Amino acid sequence: YVGFEVCYLPKYNIPLYSAYVATKKNADGAASRKEVQFEADKKIKGRSPEALDKENYDKGHLTPAGDMTFSVASMHDCMYTSNIVPQESKFNRGTWKALENYTRKLETQFDSIYVYSGAVYYSDSSKVIKTAGGTIIPPFMWKFIYVPANGSYAIYMFENKTGNGRFKSYLISLEDWKNRTKMDVFPGFI
Repeated sequence: YVGFEVCYLPKYNIPLYSAYVATKKNADGAASRKEVQFEADKKIKGRSPEALDKENYDKGHLTPAGDMTFSVASMHDCMYTSNIVPQESKFNRGTWKALENYTRKLETQFDSIYVYSGAVYYSDSSKVIKTAGGTIIPPFMWKFIYVPANGSYAIYMFENKTGNGRFKSYLISLEDWKNRTKMDVFPGFI
C-alpha cells in the first residue's frame, strides 16, 4: 500500500491493525476522498464494499483518508476494505474522528509521528459479534501515537460504541494495552 501498512487476518477476513508515518511534509495534500470509492482489495480475499453497505455500520478507516491526501495512489489504497472495520456511527463520527483530527494536528507540529490503529476481536468464539451478513465487529478499537522528536507516546482504547468525542479520557498504559490486545507491535519505539 502507498503510505501505510496493514496487518490482515485472512482466516477471518478482517484487518487487525494499520501503521503509517504521518509527516509535516505530507500534511494537507491535494488528493481528495471524493476522487475514490471504497473497493475490495484484490491482493487478499477482501470484503466487498457493497456487503459492508448493508451492515448498518460505518466503514471506519484504520489509516484515515485525511492522512493519505499526499497522493492519489495513497488515497486510493486507504479506501480498500482491507483498511476498513465496521464501526458504530456515533463512535466513528465522534470519538474516532476527534482522535484522527488530533493526530493531524500533531503531524503539523512535528516533522513526523508514527501512528498505529487497530481493532480488538474476541478470541472466544461464543463472544464474537457478527452482523447478519457475517462481518465480524470489533468490540474495541485502539490508536497508538509516537512522536520521535521528543520520545513521547500515547495509547487510546475505546469500545466500538463510544461517541462523545472526548478521546483523552480513554488513554491507557502500554502494559494495559498489551494485556488487553495480547500484542506487541511497537518494537524499538518504547
